[in-house]
Amino acid sequence: MLPPAVYHVFMDNLFSSSDLFLSLRQHGHGATGTARANCGIYKDLAVSKNKDKLGKSGYEFNEIRVIPTADNQVNQIAWKDNARVVYVDRF
Repeated sequence: MLPPAVYHVFMDNLFSSSDLFLSLRQHGHGATGTARANCGIYKDLAVSKNKDKLGKSGYEFNEIRVIPTADNQVNQIAWKDNARVVYVDRF
């Protein structure tokens, strides 16, 4: 068991989801992680991530988009590098 404190957890896309990050926030912890297109991220981000594989995402290189969840508790962030990258963050 970890000692009582505030933690910020970093994880890969296997575990990242807005629901998990919201739960961590409600317990007083932060989290950051890459996200898969099917992990419950905002629909437009998931669609653009899938379109990027076909070269049709509509994003410019280094373009960043941030979309908060409806309750403003978790941010879903996407940017265009060599490939489309999506991650979820709870500050």
